[in-house]
Amino acid sequence: MTDAGDPLAALRPIRMPVLDLAVGEQLLVAALLGLASAIVLSLFLALKRRRVSARGPEAELLAALRAPKPADAAESLAELAAALRSYVARRENAEIASAQGEHWLACLDCVLDTDFFSKGEGAVFGGGLYTPRIEVDPKRIGVMLQRLVRERWR
Repeated sequence: MTDAGDPLAALRPIRMPVLDLAVGEQLLVAALLGLASAIVLSLFLALKRRRVSARGPEAELLAALRAPKPADAAESLAELAAALRSYVARRENAEIASAQGEHWLACLDCVLDTDFFSKGEGAVFGGGLYTPRIEVDPKRIGVMLQRLVRERWR
């Protein structure tokens, strides 16, 4: 019998249930658990990488395009041009972002996979910023740029 003063002496030791698996079956279970954990880890890292890229240059460009613009068309286009140069510098490199004229328009077309800059209203970013009279609507160009970036980002 047990001593009445020690209640812990009445407890039985804990024993794990015995698995009736052969060595090969144990190795198979261990391999499957390792594979499952590797899949879960790779999915977690892919989601994390995707979340980080959502804060990348595309998100910054979209934020710059959505920001309120000055009333003056020339200033508004200058801000759009600066946002585009910053985007290209971060996404590609500074050398491409320093291009001028038709080469710059071709770079923008290539980066955003469009012909909006070389054949459309985006041609104003090639040399139209330096003309005294700008006859384009910066708000409409900003909306078009947002659409282009969203399409390219998908």
